Amino acid sequence: MRLSAIEIMIGVVFLGDKQVENREFSTPEPSEDQVLVRMEATTICGSDMHYYRSSAKDLSDRLGLIGGHEVAGTIERMGGCVTGLNVGDRVSVFHLYGCGNCEMCRKGYPQYCLVPGAASGLVRGQLSSPWRSSGTFADYVITPASTCFKLPASMDYLDGAILGCSAITAYQIIEKLGIAAGDFVAVYGLGPVGMCATIILKALSAHVVGVDLSPGRSALASKFGAGEVVNASSANCVEEVVSLSYGGRGVDAAIDFSGNPTAVMNAIRSVKVLGKVGLVGVGPRISEQFISPSTFATRGVWITGISVSNANLWYDLVRLMTTKNVSFAPVVTEKYSLNDSAKAFEAFDTLQTGKVALLPRT
Repeated sequence: MRLSAIEIMIGVVFLGDKQVENREFSTPEPSEDQVLVRMEATTICGSDMHYYRSSAKDLSDRLGLIGGHEVAGTIERMGGCVTGLNVGDRVSVFHLYGCGNCEMCRKGYPQYCLVPGAASGLVRGQLSSPWRSSGTFADYVITPASTCFKLPASMDYLDGAILGCSAITAYQIIEKLGIAAGDFVAVYGLGPVGMCATIILKALSAHVVGVDLSPGRSALASKFGAGEVVNASSANCVEEVVSLSYGGRGVDAAIDFSGNPTAVMNAIRSVKVLGKVGLVGVGPRISEQFISPSTFATRGVWITGISVSNANLWYDLVRLMTTKNVSFAPVVTEKYSLNDSAKAFEAFDTLQTGKVALLPRT
């Protein structure tokens, strides 16, 4: 849809306790360094579900804000200082930004912005006036021009939306762990980010062992390249993962996307001596201290983690996608009109789907 004379758009807001509502908002006007993007596809991320499941009290200052942070679309308007972009460009929007000038931002790590209060995800910008940004579950998204990356003509909007957060987060941890062709990698948590990781690992010719509780998601992971899948509820989960590794000595690397302490410990136990573990998932118990120092002292296991992803890896991931003919769009198993936002969240909350996408209102 195009902007109407009354400049009104629809956005999805969280009300608490698994309730969402479509509300009318005044469409924001881009400032000098911003662009207004017409949403063509926006996908629900696991982190969005934390807010969906929260109470109204726990939502605090997010209550009533437009949700969402994974989006691709077409530039509708842009500020006078924006260069390198044009109205009509198809763009993938990176999901967060910082001050743009500190050392971390300059190096491509806006999630680690050194300026207090400057690091912001798309939805957080609505707390300021004028808007610095807005959530993506809406007809239009306003965002700093620096977060927009031109989408190659060969890629559709679903790929562009997933690229901005889930896929690049999966790529970030794989790149940081230095996973190579032939490595055995256990992926704990086969939600959408874990599925993206499975696709990337397959493209890199790694051997993937998936671990999850959900039969539906386990089946999808097998479709996307997991050679074997282990039920996370199995009493012998670790032993099963180890038995599937080369020589039965343990996997070369394990990545946890669940944020569950049990899964994290299983990931650590399933790697070989001098193996590598990547921590990505964030859950309600992730702050607990449950990793024993003996893990490092007796087995030499290297454990690292990331806070989402680095903006500077966007081009590297797109290059991998184009050279290896990789698409993340098949991870989307459910599509809904923005009008049907409540149904979309209900579907994703079953934990049996892949990605769930919201598309423009018809």
